[in-house]
Amino acid sequence: MKLLVITSCTAKKQENIEKCSAIDMYQGAQHLLLKEGYNNYRKHYDNLDMIIISAGYGVIEPEKEIYTYNVSFNNMTDAEILEQSNKLHITEDLNNKIKDYDIIFFLLGSNYLKSINFSKIEFTTYQTLILNSRYVIDETVSKAAFMAYDEYLMPRQFPMYILNL
Repeated sequence: MKLLVITSCTAKKQENIEKCSAIDMYQGAQHLLLKEGYNNYRKHYDNLDMIIISAGYGVIEPEKEIYTYNVSFNNMTDAEILEQSNKLHITEDLNNKIKDYDIIFFLLGSNYLKSINFSKIEFTTYQTLILNSRYVIDETVSKAAFMAYDEYLMPRQFPMYILNL
């Protein structure tokens, strides 16, 4: 089971440094917590990857060496976000990155979500998506869980389940 976390760059960046890896460049609170969890998980398992959506660089790997910059989708209008994301090929690059993953977590603010044209994303039918703490329903998984618990449920009740794969 391959997992992918898609996160964003942050306004707060390393100070007094010209260039470093993307994962080390960003210093926002959420990013630092994610980085800690990501690194701890990767010490024990190799099925988790991360990509970062950067308003300055587009879709980047955490290890990519980048120069410091000052661009953010949070300071842009919807039209500017669309223009910048098209210039950086965010949707196309994201499509190329997500193909081999079973579960994809989008940890993005609203303006970073706007940088992705979801109508052009080619999700495979078996992928489970967690989008800002909201799951995207997969009919097959839902039906399987319902069928497994059907005889135990009262009428018009539905199972709550967590899959630990």
